[in-house]
Amino acid sequence: MAVAGAEVFATRSTAVQSSESNNDSRIKRALMPASFSVDDPNHWRGRAEEARTLADEMSDEVSKQMMLSIAADYERLAERAALRAQRPKGSSPAG
Repeated sequence: MAVAGAEVFATRSTAVQSSESNNDSRIKRALMPASFSVDDPNHWRGRAEEARTLADEMSDEVSKQMMLSIAADYERLAERAALRAQRPKGSSPAG
């Protein structure tokens, strides 16, 4: 019986390793770079595009809609960053 248990563990371990390697590129793609500016609209637009790409890969409709909502939020962050970039230095935010 101990051998059968070891075989099951080995099979599960292999499946987990395979699953982890398949997700590595997705995880690396989704991580923010070590250095970025919150005032860079292109950063937020890139994050929005990543979220839309992930949504396209999802089969669960609720999860897909949540990811599209996140993408829309990133687009709003990009718009705010663009507004900040246009504002003269030292001026107060308008809203």
